[in-house]
Amino acid sequence: MKSAVLKYGLFALIFLYSTTLLAQNSAGNDTGTHPKRVKVTIAGSITASLNRVLGQGNGDALSAHAGRLTMWWLDLKKDVLKGDTLEILYKNAELPAIYQIHALRYTSQKKERTFSAFLYNGHFYDENGRELEPRLTHAPIKSYFQVTERMNIAGRNHHGVDFKADEGTALFAPYDGIVERIWTAPANGNSLKIKLDHQNQKAYYLHLSKVEPGLKVGMRVKAGQKVAEVGNTGRSTAAHLHYELHDKNEKIIDPYLNDEIYYQTIPAAYVESFTEWRNYYLSLLNAGNN
Repeated sequence: MKSAVLKYGLFALIFLYSTTLLAQNSAGNDTGTHPKRVKVTIAGSITASLNRVLGQGNGDALSAHAGRLTMWWLDLKKDVLKGDTLEILYKNAELPAIYQIHALRYTSQKKERTFSAFLYNGHFYDENGRELEPRLTHAPIKSYFQVTERMNIAGRNHHGVDFKADEGTALFAPYDGIVERIWTAPANGNSLKIKLDHQNQKAYYLHLSKVEPGLKVGMRVKAGQKVAEVGNTGRSTAAHLHYELHDKNEKIIDPYLNDEIYYQTIPAAYVESFTEWRNYYLSLLNAGNN
């Protein structure tokens, strides 16, 4: 792990270790010590605001995690205003400057509302039990922990969507199409490109552990057909799928803005348990405001 940190830096380590944290939480919420609470009034960016309270390294790290939640509510370059408030419940991991967020609340002046996210069984939900992240109806992956990057969030030059998932997780064709390219490259690792029948779009799958055996260039695939598995190849520090969707002219487009989406909700059998955890987190958030 030390070599990975030296090669790719702090944010690579955050990505690598938080995969383990979310996986550990998948069986249920941590029932150990109470999480810590931090509240900041925004002045500048979210990162700068947390750095003023927690210090450079700690603020950077917690901001990276917070961004994965707030990016579903806000344009992080345009909507974050001076005077907004951010509250986070979090716990430290075994490594320095690595955290697990348990709850987050953001009050936005521009949106004129307060947003909340609560960790439950490895995923984040709003106060009503709706999963924070929308899901793609025509998705390349069905089982994953979290979307850790979207396109060009907060000015970062990122050209796709990163789905954090275990190595070996099955990947699928979102629509009928034709396999156009299978290759391996130093940066992207094992990769696959499918030309889709849907609007002549192209789907790219990067950092794969493997392409499905027998799949060859020129072969047709059906929507929902398994085509590959999640990996950690190329310049990647943790297992994930980097997924890109291109239009017919090879312009990169945001899948969440160019496809149907839906939201999962807490199953009825778990509503009572979720409600108890949500109320527990709210009590900790609200205690600091008394």
